[in-house]
Amino acid sequence: MDKLRCSVQDLLVSSQKTGAVALVSLIASGQICLAATSTSTDPSTQASQQASTTTQVPAAAADADADAVVSTTLETSANQDELVTTDDVPLARKQVDSYPDNPEAHFILAVALTRTSHVEEALQEVRLSRKLAQSKGGAEYFNQLIATYEKMLTYTPNENRVRYSLSWAYYMKAYLLAQQSEKLTRDKATWAMVQTLQAAKVPVNEIQQAAMQVQSGRMDPEVVLANLKAGRPLVDTSKNKQINIDNVGKTLAAQAGIANVPTAIKPIQGALDKADPSMAPEIKKYFDSALKQLDEIIAQQPNDIWARVYRAHLKAEYTGNLEEAMNTWRQCQKMAADNPAPYFFLGEGYLKQGNLKESVNNISKAVALRALGK
Repeated sequence: MDKLRCSVQDLLVSSQKTGAVALVSLIASGQICLAATSTSTDPSTQASQQASTTTQVPAAAADADADAVVSTTLETSANQDELVTTDDVPLARKQVDSYPDNPEAHFILAVALTRTSHVEEALQEVRLSRKLAQSKGGAEYFNQLIATYEKMLTYTPNENRVRYSLSWAYYMKAYLLAQQSEKLTRDKATWAMVQTLQAAKVPVNEIQQAAMQVQSGRMDPEVVLANLKAGRPLVDTSKNKQINIDNVGKTLAAQAGIANVPTAIKPIQGALDKADPSMAPEIKKYFDSALKQLDEIIAQQPNDIWARVYRAHLKAEYTGNLEEAMNTWRQCQKMAADNPAPYFFLGEGYLKQGNLKESVNNISKAVALRALGK
């Protein structure tokens, strides 16, 4: 416990950036440790025991027998870079090494990692794939992947590995549409705010500063206008000051001190909360499609913990209902007590709620299980 010395704000990071990943890193490196945890937290390299995603597709040759089928690895191409959709993590890593700027390569690796204990790395790859896709068409980038997986399912409707990848492709498009929609909403709100500030003869430099804060998402335009009405500075930077605690270990043990710290944590918002009305139906369509595919997997394979935990994660991003997701993760803990994934997501959930003690407990358990090869 004496090793735990850090800033609470460092740990209460934004879920859209690093979430509980920073906390996992601190725990795994030994900077945060619990007295009850004696297992080494240095994760060992897991040997791949998974095969490339394969399916049966009709032979394409015109002179082939109509009933003939060939077993083929699902292949897609992006910018003439031939990639293989696979749940073999080492192979997926090699593709990322070969095509580091290819969103699809990172997407394939992300999906493969979601079937392993390396949850935080999977989410990092998801974010990186989304970021790279922004410069290659944004949400539209995933249309080809979606079409490919949908076609594969027409040939092999019971191939849940393809269905699982399709659910993630739907999610990626939904998320990027939500981002695009939020930017559209923010642009409209920023312009309306600027017009109000100009009418009030606010100095140009203050308007520019307020607009930058709103565009970056650090402030809401309603707050800026409320400050204007109350005669306060338009941009209050005092909330950005870091709260340092000299000994977080003692604070965790006491817990009472922690309860008063995360007052700046914003309520969890769903994807539609800031969506422009013109785009909301399409966002909803793709989120619903992602959840539907995962529901079908769970219906066929009720013990698929990976599908359950990630479905809860995707739905929480969609609806903003974190408590519902945490209830699912608690159920998954009971179903598979030695699977690290539910502990990781519960740790992240507690982190978002400001409960640092439970966050550390759960993520420490996840790291310890992973070190045991679970």
